[in-house]
Amino acid sequence: MDSRLLATIIIFPIWLTLVLVFRRHRQWLFYYLFGAFGLTLQLIFMAEFLGLDQILVNVASFHVSLMSRAIFNIPMELLSNARFQMIATDGSSSILKLGIECSAVIESSIALSLIAFYPLFNWRQKLL
Repeated sequence: MDSRLLATIIIFPIWLTLVLVFRRHRQWLFYYLFGAFGLTLQLIFMAEFLGLDQILVNVASFHVSLMSRAIFNIPMELLSNARFQMIATDGSSSILKLGIECSAVIESSIALSLIAFYPLFNWRQKLL
């Protein structure tokens, strides 16, 4: 079993208990902080476990290579697993690798978690 999935399975009941206790005792700041942070971590771990982050990184790398050629006229060769080989005009080359930071998984998880645990609106208003 993957260590991230195992960590998620172990941490989830503890996180859920803390969130429910803070909500029951109307400790909104702790409810919001623990809820949003915990859900963000769980969404990121699950995206990595399911391979969604690598799919999004590959899509982003494809778009970067297209834009570098079309807009900036930079010769760039797309290698496997979101790696680029950029060849400069003097003959030197650089290899760049995109990671989870470029896939928008982190930003999407944070935004979703902050909206989900914001205590002032109901679910219908949050969806809007």
